[in-house]
Amino acid sequence: MSATPSATVVVARTAKPGREPEAKAWLDELVQEASLRQGFVQCDVQPPGPQHPDEWVVVYEFTDQATLSAWLESPTRTDRIGAEKELFAGVAREQILATRTQSQQGVTAVSSFRLRPDAAGATFDAAYAQLRRAVESFDGSIQCELFAAEPGLQDETIVVFSFDNRTLLDRWLNSPERIEAMAKIDPLLLADRTTNVIGGFAGWFANPSGSRVRTWKQAALVLVALYPTALAVGFVRDLFLPDLAGPVATFISNAVGVAILSWLVMPPLTRRFADWLRR
Repeated sequence: MSATPSATVVVARTAKPGREPEAKAWLDELVQEASLRQGFVQCDVQPPGPQHPDEWVVVYEFTDQATLSAWLESPTRTDRIGAEKELFAGVAREQILATRTQSQQGVTAVSSFRLRPDAAGATFDAAYAQLRRAVESFDGSIQCELFAAEPGLQDETIVVFSFDNRTLLDRWLNSPERIEAMAKIDPLLLADRTTNVIGGFAGWFANPSGSRVRTWKQAALVLVALYPTALAVGFVRDLFLPDLAGPVATFISNAVGVAILSWLVMPPLTRRFADWLRR
């Protein structure tokens, strides 16, 4: 029997100081509105914590991309968001994590590189847009997510992409579509790009009861762990080994990051969120 496809989006907002209780009440009302929409499956509201300090994170799951998009673009949601400027600082971050059947597992790869100063902006945006279209149209693709470089904090641009399994990921890595897309990006880089496969999530999310953790929850928790880990490793590397050549520095960062995720971060994180993962 095939599983029901679902679509998930993670929305993160930062409440203004002193407005936290009102921000939570506003989020609760927004979630209540979402629950009345066609295709709504469930929603999880996560208050600020160690993995996302100062941010309220809301994870919406709908039955498919069409019903999710209908909610995100609905007049009801738009009207309510118009009032959020009084309660929240900055702009909300939205990340669509998955549109796939929940019975499938995924394998994730991380590609990191440094852009030439003159390549940032429209030139790279157009090249990345072509790459993302190629990834998302490829057989077995789950998602493609860009984490832009932050001056003084994260020098490397990071792309995280996932496929249903390792066979399909390897097929993408060796495909003519990828070679064509990367031919537009490679001239914009300061040094060689590095791509590391960090494996599927099954080992991190093994459940003794035999029940399978929903894929969108696996993806959400991995991204929550991956991003700060990449930032921390890059900061320490630049602090103690600032003169390393680009490819060597990137390789060391990725190798250390994968080790930290596998042995230090993910085990306690999955234990901490065990109840949520089982729901």
